[in-house]
Amino acid sequence: MSAARVAGLVLALALVAVTAGLSQVPWRGSGAGDAVLRLSWRTVSERIEACRAATPEEQARMAPHMRQDRVCEGRVAPFRLRVEVDGVALTDTEVRAAGAREDRPVYILREYALSPGVHAVAIRFARVVMPGGELEVDPTAATLPRFPAVVEWSDTVRLVAGEVVLVTWDGGARSLVLRRSTR
Repeated sequence: MSAARVAGLVLALALVAVTAGLSQVPWRGSGAGDAVLRLSWRTVSERIEACRAATPEEQARMAPHMRQDRVCEGRVAPFRLRVEVDGVALTDTEVRAAGAREDRPVYILREYALSPGVHAVAIRFARVVMPGGELEVDPTAATLPRFPAVVEWSDTVRLVAGEVVLVTWDGGARSLVLRRSTR
């Protein structure tokens, strides 16, 4: 065996030993003493269409076979998510459907690090009312759970350091529910 091969083998063994040694060093990341409130669910969005009569100018610009009496512009209804812990809003934001045309499901996956202890948690997930539109449900999206226009959940939650609690949609109960991991 050549000296270069022996040196390479010694170097490889030394790197393995260093890696194994470092894997035994205790490490605590920032926030390791916190608990986590996780929100996770998905739903389909309803399509909102606003229709109006086409103007003569609009019809003149279209090829004869493309002309329509009504022009409809649509988009998917967004939701507003509000999360409060102990009366303080952690999130108050509009959530839109996925996809370039916002025609996919709405996904909620949020995590909030909270200090251990007892917390009053309130969640509100509501479809945004859009003026001038008519609600049109997409029948091809019937495989996902449909949310009521407004879903609210609140409870007092006792959290332990390192614990992850999940708030998710329960289709059978048609409400948000809290789930804890079983240890």
